[in-house]
Amino acid sequence: MEKIDPALPEWVFKQASLGPGIKVEGENNLHTRFWYYLTMCCPLIFEKYVVVLHPYWINYEVKKLIKAGSIIPNDLKKKYEFESLNWVDFFQNYGKKFDFDTALLKQEEIRKELLNPQWPEYVWFPAEGDLENKNLIAVRNAIKDTYGDVEVNYYYCLLKTRDIESEIIYKGKLSQLEQLWAKDDIRDNPTAIFPNSKEWCVVTDYDLPYTYIGGSNELIQKLLESKNLDIFSIEPRFAGL
Repeated sequence: MEKIDPALPEWVFKQASLGPGIKVEGENNLHTRFWYYLTMCCPLIFEKYVVVLHPYWINYEVKKLIKAGSIIPNDLKKKYEFESLNWVDFFQNYGKKFDFDTALLKQEEIRKELLNPQWPEYVWFPAEGDLENKNLIAVRNAIKDTYGDVEVNYYYCLLKTRDIESEIIYKGKLSQLEQLWAKDDIRDNPTAIFPNSKEWCVVTDYDLPYTYIGGSNELIQKLLESKNLDIFSIEPRFAGL
């Protein structure tokens, strides 16, 4: 694993770099957002695409105590752990049926319910800009099964570096992913992972609670078969301008 020139190659630069690099031929709203950001965040040069939804988090112990009317000191709250929940199960908890096409609309309905009268301390919405470790491992394993233990670029945008002064790219094998978690000059998981061969890419925009992956039919099928991912096929609807 070595640190290299942080300049992104042209084919992924506009999609992975911080900030909107592409204008999209379409409107960004709750009906279109998954597809709008697919065009903005993932190079449209692949056979197939998927989106991995980051999990919700619920602290069931704190929820139970609050519902019972207990007042919980902050030091005690820290003793209870949050558990991850996929979108289908989270929606079901709030009486909503999950459908990918309307997921963001239903999510907004749930968000408004949770805000009334104030946000509950036992619910966290999906993390923006950071794919969970276990989910990233599942993605890595599918890529490794398809292409072997190839050398890739692990890119961290400016806001994911400790000094927030420069972007960082580490080059290393897919099997070396876990080594990144011990490094002190970067935070969270990569903004983008990609090989120089341009066969696939993984992009987690800093502001989004989901991750886009583009690649071959074979890779996408392996990803869709993974039991550790909240993952859905997605096809481009909008062109980039």
